[in-house]
Amino acid sequence: MWRAKLLAGDTAADVASSALEAAGAGATRRGHPLERLYRDARCGALQPATSDVCADWLGLAAVGGDPDHGAEVRRW
Repeated sequence: MWRAKLLAGDTAADVASSALEAAGAGATRRGHPLERLYRDARCGALQPATSDVCADWLGLAAVGGDPDHGAEVRRW
């Protein structure tokens, strides 16, 4: 679950950023469909569990730690 959220969030932000870059500065104005997609993709990293917390849990699990008890931020 953590890896899926982290990967999906990072991918959405990268794709939205690339689309916005390709469309130009006009696409950043309020109400433009790409502005909304970009904003939503960027805000996804802030929703629980945040992207940095997911990365912490994944890193702890990768080195043999217990993300449920060894992480600075508890899962729930």
